[in-house]
Amino acid sequence: MLGIDTVSYESAVDGGDDAKAPLESGPSDGATTPDADASDVDASATVTYFDFNAANVETFEARGAGVIAPGAGYYGGASNDAYVYYAPFSTALPDGGRIYNDAVVRYDRRGAFGDPASWSVFHLQVKESRATGYIGAIAARGSVVFCPFAPGSTGYVAIHDATGAFTDAAAWSIDDAVAIFGASASGFRGGASDGTNAYLAGLAGNVLRIDADGGARLFSLSTIDAGAVTPFGAVFDGRYVTLVPEHAAGNLASSAVRFDTTRDFASATAWDQGQPTTNGRNLHFESGGFDGAFVYFASFAEFAPDGGRLPVPGVVTRIARAGPLDDAGAWESVDLASFDDSWRGWFSIVHDGRYVYFGGTSRATLLRYDTMKPFTERGSWERLDIATLLGLSGPFAGLVFDGEYVYLVPGEGSRFLRFHARAPRAAVSATTAAP
Repeated sequence: MLGIDTVSYESAVDGGDDAKAPLESGPSDGATTPDADASDVDASATVTYFDFNAANVETFEARGAGVIAPGAGYYGGASNDAYVYYAPFSTALPDGGRIYNDAVVRYDRRGAFGDPASWSVFHLQVKESRATGYIGAIAARGSVVFCPFAPGSTGYVAIHDATGAFTDAAAWSIDDAVAIFGASASGFRGGASDGTNAYLAGLAGNVLRIDADGGARLFSLSTIDAGAVTPFGAVFDGRYVTLVPEHAAGNLASSAVRFDTTRDFASATAWDQGQPTTNGRNLHFESGGFDGAFVYFASFAEFAPDGGRLPVPGVVTRIARAGPLDDAGAWESVDLASFDDSWRGWFSIVHDGRYVYFGGTSRATLLRYDTMKPFTERGSWERLDIATLLGLSGPFAGLVFDGEYVYLVPGEGSRFLRFHARAPRAAVSATTAAP
């Protein structure tokens, strides 16, 4: 299992395989828990999709219910067959500082959303004192991988054996990639799973792959691009893992980089890249998604040629699965701010089989695109301002889809939300869910 058996990290920066070192060992179990990724949903099947309104939103106040303590904040998450996981990040202080969080929260989908008994917490510092501040989680082959980012814990990859008890420290491994690869193996911000392996997007311009065979590799993007490409998350489309292009050196627009999972991870020829078409605008993307046909990126920041920051943009761009990244004609974009000037700054993307959802950060807001309608037309898009309708504040930092609900991750505070997107895919089996 990923990171649970004795683990070795393998250096792939130079295409070699001779740099290996053992990491922590723990219990092993061959069972798997499938990832309930949005791309698993069959859009062609007859499915009931629910109205996009506040009547289909549920809330849970975790702090008031005693589930989490004050000071918690979350950033992204993941779902598998039975549970939804929230990655612990941080909360802001009045003086501008931050308190980093170590409390992973898990919701049991078999229980009522508003029932405290459906929720559990595991404190990563029980296992490793420096394990705080994670951006994103990845469900892969019976494990859930948490991506370390905060200062002081930037290399401490946390992995939960989802077949073991959530609150049992023996079902967790936390290993320092920096100790194996050096300082560049730090600061990871989300990623993706190909169903077997987990890919973590590195702030230093690299990708850490944690393999199902109990090892891991680091690939430096400088192998294929001399520029300092900085990814923010990744998207899997059934064959390719595409890195979300945040920015390059000097706040320049970054290239999208894609890995062909049928080829050798260490080979530069398994990777290709191309610049998303943005009509000359220097955009930074910080979220990606896949709807079964297209890979989407949503912009979060825009910079002038001199590096100065411009107003938050509203551009969403997409490319067909396996489309040539370096072909400007393969990209299609829409500026959502041209529909409504407030439709800016989308930070997370999920797909429910028909609709693509975009989550805002400054408040509890959802936008959704109907994939059965034209991408660039106003009538194809809807907005649900949950914050106004329910009197809630933000920010929120990520979306998770479990096959039925879209979950909004609370970046600050302790109010957990979910939107009932569609009829359930299938009943959750108690026999496949660990305690």
